[in-house]
Amino acid sequence: MSQKLYMPRIIVAIILTLTAISASAQKNHNSSDNTNNAFSQGEVALYKIHFGFVNAGEATISVGDDIHIINDKPCYNLEVSGKTVGVFALAATLEDKWGTFVDTTSLLPEKFYLRVREMSYRKKQNILFEQSEDKAIVQKLNKETGEFIRADTFNVPSHIRDIVSGAYFLRTFNLDTLQIGNSIRIDGFFDDTVYNMHIKLTGKEIINTKAGKKEALVLSPILPNNKLFDGGDAIQIWLSDDTHKIPLKVKAKLLIGSLDITLKEYTPGIKHPENEDYFKKKRKRRKDKT
Repeated sequence: MSQKLYMPRIIVAIILTLTAISASAQKNHNSSDNTNNAFSQGEVALYKIHFGFVNAGEATISVGDDIHIINDKPCYNLEVSGKTVGVFALAATLEDKWGTFVDTTSLLPEKFYLRVREMSYRKKQNILFEQSEDKAIVQKLNKETGEFIRADTFNVPSHIRDIVSGAYFLRTFNLDTLQIGNSIRIDGFFDDTVYNMHIKLTGKEIINTKAGKKEALVLSPILPNNKLFDGGDAIQIWLSDDTHKIPLKVKAKLLIGSLDITLKEYTPGIKHPENEDYFKKKRKRRKDKT
């Protein structure tokens, strides 16, 4: 398959990596141990994706303005979207969306949703989490009725997280005690699989961003052998080295060339106006979608 046809899948993999830095870092970390001072309603981050010097795509991560009641619990709506642009969109259109509703206290997911449009391929899926029963219920769309139906039920580890809620949970961690070279374990659930991975802290740097110089933690997922990325440490992720741990940049070494994701615009949440200096942008209300 040509590199051109691989590119939408590569962009998906990078976006997922951006959001899946952690899905449940170490089983012995109970979600109630962490206080969320990292993000709040209304936070939006927009990223540009480049393949070499070519603008290949855009990605957005956001926290909805509204609080939703799911399973009688107040929940944030966390969402990640990505799409190809320019010549890459002409070659292969991709417009994907992953979202989750998480308990505002525990940050555990109650409902995950996936909406995929990649060329002629379409997929819609929900995952309902029964945290007290350690179960995940996968729902798939019945194309004839337009309704979601139960497809399967899976036993999952305690305090399981989906691919989106895990990344936001990591942002609440105090990583000051993590030594360079040490790693964090991932346990998460996506599609129909419980997976695990290790994310290693490889260093600390001061990097240039559109908002000026920022101190950053550098993390790298330890990847298995694959057909997309060059080496086990092919992906590097820069998080702001502060309370909020904002994803600032991602770089991926591919078998051919490299892919860069950089923060273009940032709007702080309503509880963190002190982050306004990242980018002087007028705040726009995001309409929540399920």
